[in-house]
Amino acid sequence: NELGPQLLVLGPYEKMLGVQVKVVLEKDEYYRLVNKRTGTERVVKGPNVVVPETGEENDEGKQKAVFITVQTAAIVEYRTTGQQRLETNPGVFYPGPYEMIKSVRSRTAVRANEAAVVRHSSGNVTVKTGEAFFLDPYSTIVEYSWSSYATPGAEEPVPKDRVRLIDLRIRRMFISTEVRTNDQVKLRLDAIVFWRVDDVQLMV
Repeated sequence: NELGPQLLVLGPYEKMLGVQVKVVLEKDEYYRLVNKRTGTERVVKGPNVVVPETGEENDEGKQKAVFITVQTAAIVEYRTTGQQRLETNPGVFYPGPYEMIKSVRSRTAVRANEAAVVRHSSGNVTVKTGEAFFLDPYSTIVEYSWSSYATPGAEEPVPKDRVRLIDLRIRRMFISTEVRTNDQVKLRLDAIVFWRVDDVQLMV
């Protein structure tokens, strides 16, 4: 490569293959270059001026870095293996060669009167309560589908509630049923049942 500014005069046996424009990167930008002959990658971080080497190409254009705070984390995938990791160090994060930012994940906050069931890639589960945490790339929070009897007069089939964070406080449900006495008198019984989840681990 011949870098400017200069007046380039070709030699007797030289041929110009092309003219490339320098890429100017701002402070929070990066530029990925892939050598098409060797497959190697390099990532140039801003602020900088990028001059591709012979054989290097870029198919993505300029990319924005991710700003990580105490409340956010980045899911980073290593493209040669497909393995993912969680990047939590606060500050501006630039992916390295062969790395790709898959997503930005927020910290999950679970209050003292709540519980979250986390299923890991190994199949094991962990119950979280009264803390804030980041989900690992291969972990998920278990969601439940519970019947809702929170309003009086609910008839079957009752609506379903999607429960992601389990409320550990005392709750109530309304029950209405009909019974007959020994002399075949029909009675309608309405009741309020107070209940709470005492051991989340037993539900898993």
